[in-house]
Amino acid sequence: TKNIEDEAVEQLKNLAAQTFTPKKILKMAPQKLDHKHVDRLKTQRQFLALVLMLPSLREFIGRVTTDMLVDEEGQKVLRFLQANPDFTGDPQTAKQLKEVEQSVRILALLYEELYQDLEVLELRYEAARLQVRLIGQYVKTEKERLAGLMQASDEANTDELLEQAKKLDVLLKRTKSEI
Repeated sequence: TKNIEDEAVEQLKNLAAQTFTPKKILKMAPQKLDHKHVDRLKTQRQFLALVLMLPSLREFIGRVTTDMLVDEEGQKVLRFLQANPDFTGDPQTAKQLKEVEQSVRILALLYEELYQDLEVLELRYEAARLQVRLIGQYVKTEKERLAGLMQASDEANTDELLEQAKKLDVLLKRTKSEI
């Protein structure tokens, strides 16, 4: 019986060792935060908050295109505003924003938090500043992309890429000169 007891104790020890052995915890490497993307998203949201909530500022969406915005929801809001420049909250028209309802709420809250107590002149200046910043961020990103393409291109393609870069510079210069 002593042998059986010893065997049982040994089995319990083995079981306890298996059960309570600390297991390796898999640690995920922290994801790098893309500060450029975050900054572009912040600028985009502030700009869209202003032009969504104040129809008088919609003149500033003229130079902004959907490819300048970093997320699909922002692009949908911009397309809606371009198609409905006189939108003032009409429920029938607002139905078109149903699929981006959460983004619209965020934009409305952002407007209330940052802008609702400012004078119209200050808001116009802010919308113009954000438009220039948004376009500037887009131009910088695109020029970085073009520079990468130039490194691997032949002479004919390089000339075309340089022409695209010049067009981006003209867009930014025009936008800045209009403020």
